[in-house]
Amino acid sequence: MTFLTRYRTRWLVRAACYIGIVSLLLMCWSAISPQALPVVVGMSLGQGLGVVAFLLYATAVFGDIYRGDVADTIPPSSRSQSGITEPSEEEMDLGD
Repeated sequence: MTFLTRYRTRWLVRAACYIGIVSLLLMCWSAISPQALPVVVGMSLGQGLGVVAFLLYATAVFGDIYRGDVADTIPPSSRSQSGITEPSEEEMDLGD
């Protein structure tokens, strides 16, 4: 997963958001105009785009977890409030 840099992760999340919004608009269109074509387009294309948006977002999340960047994105001021602390030397010692 070396192709997932921070830039690409942000791009994936933004693309997922935009595609998700389009998907939701298509589904809302089918609810507002309950005719055959809007319902078919909204339910099939809308669901397909929703699945693509979810997969893009999941790829970004798993890429961050794989790279270990999750703790690095939390500002230091928030770490103390959330209970996230840096491990001490004793905690890092594996008992060799």
